[in-house]
Amino acid sequence: MKQLFTILFLIASTSLLLAQNVNYTAWIYQFTSWEGGPCWEFGTEEYTRNGWIRDNQFTTESSVTCQQCNTNGNCTSTGTWATRARNNAAVTQIRARIDAWEDDNGSRCSYDSGDDCHTTDSDWTTLTPVE
Repeated sequence: MKQLFTILFLIASTSLLLAQNVNYTAWIYQFTSWEGGPCWEFGTEEYTRNGWIRDNQFTTESSVTCQQCNTNGNCTSTGTWATRARNNAAVTQIRARIDAWEDDNGSRCSYDSGDDCHTTDSDWTTLTPVE
């Protein structure tokens, strides 16, 4: 029984031995909104975007809110938003989220009834440490 426990303990501990702390900096570099479908209208589109970044260890999100672009057509905005930096952290995944729409009604910085082409999405990325 003692041998079985030792073997199970070693197998269970192997994943801990392979884990490495990482240093990382992550940010939102670009937002792109496309005119077309439900986002198309005569004249100027009022695109509004919110973005968030977090990791699987520190769950408080870094964010950019109410990033705006007014144009008649597609809009790409580049910058350094929602920057998040961690040093010597046992992080294995980073998550990015977006909430975006073409604003027509109510507050510019919130999605309201009558606003067009509302999009929400999130994605986890697994970190691969460089040795």
